Amino acid sequence: IEALTDLKELYCNVNQIDSLKPLEGLTDLHTLYCNYNLISNDNAMGIVTKEKMTAKLAEIDAEIVGIENKISENKKMPVMPKTYIESLQDKIYRLERHKQRILDLNESKTAGGLSDWESGVDDKIVKGEMHIPVGKEIEFIFKSQDVIHSAYMPHFRAQMNTVPGVPTRFKMIPTITTKEMRAKLGKENFDYILLCNKICGAAHFNMQMKIVVDSPEVYEAWLRNQKRFIPDAEPEKTVAGQPVLDTAAVNPIAPVDENKVNSMTH
Repeated sequence: IEALTDLKELYCNVNQIDSLKPLEGLTDLHTLYCNYNLISNDNAMGIVTKEKMTAKLAEIDAEIVGIENKISENKKMPVMPKTYIESLQDKIYRLERHKQRILDLNESKTAGGLSDWESGVDDKIVKGEMHIPVGKEIEFIFKSQDVIHSAYMPHFRAQMNTVPGVPTRFKMIPTITTKEMRAKLGKENFDYILLCNKICGAAHFNMQMKIVVDSPEVYEAWLRNQKRFIPDAEPEKTVAGQPVLDTAAVNPIAPVDENKVNSMTH
């Protein structure tokens, strides 16, 4: 399952999952636009951005070219059975359909006028540990990618089923920080936790996430240190307004090892 916090809107179309993974969470979002066709190793939630769409299309194209090369090589020296060739051709067909579904994604505008293809660029994705601020209303929105799970937060006395295709949600206001609760219980290693409370599959044991309740100041400091989903582009180097070619990056030259030079000359 996936946990999301501080969301105002949620747009998802997640109908499949490649493998069961630990809980993942997103924080400090205003709008989230997801599509299962963009799920990949570096985009487990299928967040839609122009960069991820381009990368996924390039990934599919590369896979198609690799399969076509296999078929071409087999024509020169037939070693593959006919049934295997047919399965490769069927895979190309399915990959082409996958490409078309991505190309068919429609761009629209959010209430604030921002493209939903760009709304996920500055999202912060966290794995294994979620931070939330004390004393502020938090909205949790859950959506399952495969079967029914149950997002259970025992210390908050909260539980919500997560159902494929149907977002479920609840709101709460945490009142005690993790630091304060550790002092109150006399347990330095205490942590709030989110876990799955349904026996849902082979990876059920791994579906848990630590929740850290921070003071607002500590939370904001933590949030600033989290990486954006799409990093900011580095500013282009210029001199007098003209771009400068980074020759070291184009043709790097290793530093001369004087000891080696001296040993060669003796």
